[in-house]
Amino acid sequence: MLRAVIVILLACTLSPLIAQDGLISFGFLLSPDRSSPSTFLYSYEEQENFQLIENAKTTASFGVVTQYWLSPWVTLRLGIQYADRGYKQTRLSDDLTQIDITRYRFSYLSFPLTVKCPLNQGPAFVYLSTGIATDWFLHGHGGDFSFFNDQLNDVSMSYLLGLGAEVELNQTFKFAFEPMFRLAVTDYSVNRRYRPFSLGLGLRLLYR
Repeated sequence: MLRAVIVILLACTLSPLIAQDGLISFGFLLSPDRSSPSTFLYSYEEQENFQLIENAKTTASFGVVTQYWLSPWVTLRLGIQYADRGYKQTRLSDDLTQIDITRYRFSYLSFPLTVKCPLNQGPAFVYLSTGIATDWFLHGHGGDFSFFNDQLNDVSMSYLLGLGAEVELNQTFKFAFEPMFRLAVTDYSVNRRYRPFSLGLGLRLLYR
């Protein structure tokens, strides 16, 4: 079943290479993000004399995206991208003095599926977008410790909500920028309720 989903998504994403009539756009995505560890920040004791605090870190996503123009008011958008869902952990002494910082990197192959609804029409327009991203765990690392599939779920999902703008550079290329909020709807961790959320800026260069 999972292999069939991959084949379908890959076919949909690469189909613009043979598409005509200007109804489909193909492009590249780069998105710097600020990623936090869960729907609430964790703070817990590691030992009697130490405290661990988890907070946000700067991450990035990049990949390819396809837009299917269904009507003047609805566009279906598919993507494949590499994404980091990690966070930063600060270790404090009992007097709250910072001892060290560990940055955890959780790498995923992400398949976002969103619907884009323009708020106006013309060569430059503003739009809302919403959808779901399916994230497949690749690998993880933090400090001297590596994470494997027995610690993080193989497949997790997040809700996406964005507000963006798209500008026609010429008859062939478009540029879009879109602030995007992402919130996990399933647990990413096997052992605890790890549900990361992030706020990022999607930058897209599209070819039509």
